[in-house]
Amino acid sequence: MIAVQGLRTNHNVHENCAIAVRNMEMLAMSLGLGTCWAGFLLVAAGISGKIARRLGVPDDRNIYSAIMLGYPTHVYRKTVPRRQREVRWL
Repeated sequence: MIAVQGLRTNHNVHENCAIAVRNMEMLAMSLGLGTCWAGFLLVAAGISGKIARRLGVPDDRNIYSAIMLGYPTHVYRKTVPRRQREVRWL
């Protein structure tokens, strides 16, 4: 699991952490790892300060994103069919 933390006073902390986790997801996929957002951890950490302390999060920070990593049991070989999009380059 990776928990992404940020300063509480940062105005863009939610967006920054979400972008960081998305980049981690893409890197993990390129390494053959599967990921899953751990949204319940955010709720639990917000309710109980014990979780943040256990993870070593300083008092001036919060956990804003978290993902679980692992080797996937199933590999999806097909994707949902999509229509070709028209792109106009300017």
